[in-house]
Amino acid sequence: MRDQVEEVKLKTDIVSLIGEHVKLSKAGKHYKSLCPFHSEKTPSFIVSPEMQIYKCFGCSVSGDAFTFLEEYEGMDFPQALKFLADRVGVKLVKTSGPAMGEKEILYQINELAAKFYHYILTSHEAGKKALNYALSNRGLDAKTIDEFSIGYAPENQSSLVNFLIHKKNFKKEDLVKSGVAVDLRGRLVDRFRGRLIFPLFDHRGGE
Repeated sequence: MRDQVEEVKLKTDIVSLIGEHVKLSKAGKHYKSLCPFHSEKTPSFIVSPEMQIYKCFGCSVSGDAFTFLEEYEGMDFPQALKFLADRVGVKLVKTSGPAMGEKEILYQINELAAKFYHYILTSHEAGKKALNYALSNRGLDAKTIDEFSIGYAPENQSSLVNFLIHKKNFKKEDLVKSGVAVDLRGRLVDRFRGRLIFPLFDHRGGE
């Protein structure tokens, strides 16, 4: 299935896909437009046909064809995969439903965790001190932080857990399986606290 995901991604023209939803203008080797995910007057939303990704330098949203459909159209990953597979003429071979479903849930949890920590570092008061440290002591700049989605896990023991359970409706056991939380005698807490987060990405842009 992962080979098919890669095949669908390689065959998808992200410029054509996103261009059906927003007006893109050529800007060198990239395309740009007003960001469809937040209000702005100056275009900061960039689409790269070479890398097959998009990035907004205003609100920091980024991703590939799959995540665009997930965030813009509200699709989940299986729906986005089927939509794009049909679009590019790839016939998907079904795998066992439960196994694939669990893997996708864990993938989504880690993806949301990375975005949550990046938001904390770049846009929340809880990450202000860590951001100053990253810029002054670690030699990072704002562009690098955005490009690599570097984040910050706050000291609060359950900030991510509360976000994923109460805002995103994930199950406690899935948070533990994903590795972002630990069970301390029946109490679920964030695994990472008070540290910078450097996420690792797979071919879909997820952690």
